[in-house]
Amino acid sequence: MKKTITLLVVLVLAGCQTVLEDVTVPAAEVKAVVFYSANNFGGFANPLLLTKTKPVLNSSVSGDFEKIENAVISLTGNGQEVNFINMNNDYVLNNRNFRFSAGIEYSLSIVTPENGTVSGKSSMPDSISEYRLEVDSIDQPFDVIFNGRLSIPDNPTKDEYYRIEAFSRYDGSDEVMYVDGEYFSDENAVNGSVNTRFTTRSWDDKNGKRPEVYVILSAITKDHYEYGKALENYDPENPFSEPTPLPNNVEGGLGIFTLSNSQIIRIKQ
Repeated sequence: MKKTITLLVVLVLAGCQTVLEDVTVPAAEVKAVVFYSANNFGGFANPLLLTKTKPVLNSSVSGDFEKIENAVISLTGNGQEVNFINMNNDYVLNNRNFRFSAGIEYSLSIVTPENGTVSGKSSMPDSISEYRLEVDSIDQPFDVIFNGRLSIPDNPTKDEYYRIEAFSRYDGSDEVMYVDGEYFSDENAVNGSVNTRFTTRSWDDKNGKRPEVYVILSAITKDHYEYGKALENYDPENPFSEPTPLPNNVEGGLGIFTLSNSQIIRIKQ
């Protein structure tokens, strides 16, 4: 009986090997991937990232995506046209004084040397003209927790989407701070107000000195909101997590092009 089982196992393994050897794996199409999330702070504050996709079966030692060089990129809208220049393999607007205007749709065109043409459109949201922000701080050894409450009047005639970011400034250097409750919308508006809560934290140095803390309050597009919410559930490092497709709003490739109408608010400590 033992000999029979061994023979069957060998036959099964040999059959599987033959099938695998006969399979032809098609070459994966390499596409251009663009990420451009700009606000009204100016062209140099918002780099455009342009890379190539890579197949799942990648023999490269590096996990980085290959950046696309020598692309011709332009942005048009509001009767203006501006171009992008390559700076350290990222692209920035060549006009430092360029500003996006609320309510205007802008078109992005990217012509790559090898991966075709990518294009997209996005409109700059209206600014947040009225809001109420309250922030409480909780002191802890070596750090401080900030709990924020924000209220924005709801406009019932349109859908509205928002984002809260935070950063600290210490000795002239800025550092991004993680925000819990970063994205929200008017979906759950109550009594004419969009209300939300968020949390972030800062730190003290060894002398007890604290950095300055700022929040960035932005009106964002629906595409931006859906992309941000999808990222909250995206965990590529967990092989057991449920696949989460990321939103894509560009043609001819993959990626996201969004505009944000933002303002910076310093948190008093």
